[in-house]
Amino acid sequence: ACTTFCLSGPDSKIVAKSYDWEEAAGLVMVNKRGVRKVSLRASLWDKPAEWVSKHASLTFNQYGRELPNGGMNDSGLVVEIMWLDASRYPKRDQRTTVNELQWIQFMLDQFETIDEVAEHAQKIRVSPVTAKVHYLACDRSGECAAFEYLAGNLTLSRGNDVRALTNHTYEASTAYRREYQGFGGSKKTPHTPGSLDRFVRASLAVKAAPSKNEVERAFAVLADVGQGDLSKWN
Repeated sequence: ACTTFCLSGPDSKIVAKSYDWEEAAGLVMVNKRGVRKVSLRASLWDKPAEWVSKHASLTFNQYGRELPNGGMNDSGLVVEIMWLDASRYPKRDQRTTVNELQWIQFMLDQFETIDEVAEHAQKIRVSPVTAKVHYLACDRSGECAAFEYLAGNLTLSRGNDVRALTNHTYEASTAYRREYQGFGGSKKTPHTPGSLDRFVRASLAVKAAPSKNEVERAFAVLADVGQGDLSKWN
C-alpha cells in the first residue's frame, strides 16, 4: 500500500509518506557525492546504467544500500515509491537499465528538478526484480509529478494538481476523486483504508489552508490515511 502527498505552505513545502508494508525493518542511509555506480542486472540481457553521484541524499532502505524505498537529496528533490498492480514495464530495448528501486537512487544522485527527472526517465529502462510500483517525485519549488509504467510505456502526470498518490493510477484516482465534495461531486469524504479513498482524503488535505505548523499537520494527515499496524514508517 502507501500514501504520499505534498503540502505547500507560504514558508515551507512538506512531502509526507505513510509506508504501509509487511516488513518494518529498515535503515536511513547517507548516500555521498562523487561515487561511481553501476546498476544491478535483473537479467542477462540488461545493459547496466553507469553514473557518478552529483548529489548527496538521505534515503530509507529495506533491501540494501543503493536500493531505496524513498528519499531526498541535497537539492530538495524527493522521490517516493508506492505499489501499483497496474504497472507493466517496457519490453527489452537498447536503453541502459535500472531496477525498480535503483530508479529512485539514480534520480536522487543526479538531478534537482522535475524537468530533469522527466527528461532522463525516458532515457533509461526499468528492468524489475519483483515489484509493480509507481513514483511521486517533488522538487524544492513544490512541483510534483507521478511516474507510472503502464502498458509498457512511461506515463507522466504533472502540474499544479499533482500533489498526492496512493495505489491506483493517477488517472483512475483523479476520476474517482471527481465524485466527491471539493472536487466537483456530491459524495461526502470517504473514510475506508482503500487506495482510492485514501487518495481523496490526502487530496483534501493538500487543498486545505496551510497551518502555522505544516509538519504537525502532515503527521495528522498521515494518521488519517494510515492503516493501523500495516503502517510501518511515517
